[in-house]
Amino acid sequence: MGQPINVKNIKGGHGTVMATELGRSKADGYSIGVTSLTAYTYSPHHDRLQYKYDDFDFLTLIALNSSGFISTPDKPWIL
Repeated sequence: MGQPINVKNIKGGHGTVMATELGRSKADGYSIGVTSLTAYTYSPHHDRLQYKYDDFDFLTLIALNSSGFISTPDKPWIL
């Protein structure tokens, strides 16, 4: 890539801490954040954040998480 790459691991808040710092960074095309979609889809509806969904340009989807409901077989509902 011809450029040095500096990695800064920021943990906490399901990615909202990283997204907050990324939102404050200079829009120079060199700062990239990687997190789950929770920081952009869930958290803005439930937390007071210093950013909104439209503050970022999204590049790509890296992975999909599988979700499901698990229960013991003696429960009365049918799936």
